[in-house]
Order: sequence, then structure tokens, then C-alpha cells
Amino acid sequence: MEQMKLRHLIDPLDFSSQEVIRLLDLADAIASSPKSYFGICEGKKLATLFYEPSTRTRLSFEAAMLNLGGQTLGFATADSSSASKGESVADTIRVISGYADICAMRHPKEGAPLRASHYSRIPVINAGDGGHQHPTQTLTDLAVEASRRALEQAQVSPKELDLIICTTLRGDYLTPAEGCVIQEELGASCPAFDLNAACSGFVYALDVAAGYYARGAVKKVLIVSMEAMSQMLD
Repeated sequence: MEQMKLRHLIDPLDFSSQEVIRLLDLADAIASSPKSYFGICEGKKLATLFYEPSTRTRLSFEAAMLNLGGQTLGFATADSSSASKGESVADTIRVISGYADICAMRHPKEGAPLRASHYSRIPVINAGDGGHQHPTQTLTDLAVEASRRALEQAQVSPKELDLIICTTLRGDYLTPAEGCVIQEELGASCPAFDLNAACSGFVYALDVAAGYYARGAVKKVLIVSMEAMSQMLD
């Protein structure tokens, strides 16, 4: 695979559709044969600058770097960094640029990773900036947006939903369920669960929902199909 030029990833649209497909292909290759890629990042360091607590996102970045033979450094909360003494994002990234080869930043303020990228000498990955962007969780973001549009078109409030079913073979999360993430983002209060199925999962979910409806258990069901392995989004 042709090597991509290292650059910042602040917004999902920073990569073209062709580049996204290449990244997904590479991710599939690494997942299929992790031993073949161990050591590819030997001698490289990833800085995880997390200004707010995170478990899955931070550990996902760190585990990925370690699995590729690299090293990690950084902080898990702003309180454990010089930010607690008033150091700016710009000053922090200037310093980190001398210690690491790439940086993943999570910050509660929208636009903080973008500002950091203006002062950084290394690529900056936006690991979430408030309610703004989270490009490494784009599949879930797309699913949430598609859900909102579907509900608007059907003139149904999230509070009216009786059930959310999400079908995916390979989403952004191992836990919690993608359906639960969508439920929380929509502000729904109904049960939600995932069906482990690929492209035909939508049909399977329709059949499951029809069964619940026939028994009178539900009246309004939101079905979301999200798929990355086949590089398709339903």
C-alpha cells in the first residue's frame, strides 16, 4: 500500500474518500495479521494529551501504538499536566513536539486540537473536542446523524421510541453497544441493543422488530445499520 503523507487529522473531511478506504483496508490488514505489523512503529512515540478523563479512546490509541512496537507518553487529565498551572494548549504542544512523533489530543473545548495543530511540529489527531468533532469515531457519528434525520423525516421524537436496534459487524466500540451510544446521543430512554451482522443485518433487524411489533411489545422502532468492513454505510 502506498504510504500516506503524515498530516493533522482534525476533521473527518481532512481525508478524502479514497484515503478513508485505504485506511480501512490497512486496518483490516493489521487486524487480520497483527504480527506482520509489529515493530512498524519501533522507535516512534505517541503522546496522548487528554485534558478530560477517557478510558476507551485513550487506551485504544495507546494499545494501538504499543501493538505496533511504538511507545506512549502523556497525561490522562488536565490536573496531571501543566495546564493546571495555566499553561496554554499552544505552549504544551510546542514542548510535546520535541518529545513525540505524533499526538492524540482530547479537550473539552471545541477547536483546541485545531489550535494545537497551528503550533505543532508533529501531526495532531483530534481525539474529541467537546461536542464538536471526533474523527476517529466517525462511523458512530454518521449513524447518529442518520438516526436524527430519519426521526425528523418520520416526525418522531427520540422520547417516543420504544426500541433501538443497531446492526454492525465492526463498529467504533467493543463496549458499550453501538445502539446504546446512539440512544444516549439522541436522548432516547428506550432499550437499545446491537445485532452482530454485516450488510444483510438491516433485513434481519427488520424481521426482529416486526416480531416485537406483532406481539404488541413495541410501536416505534429505530433501526440503524452501520458497516465499515465492507466499506459501506447503510
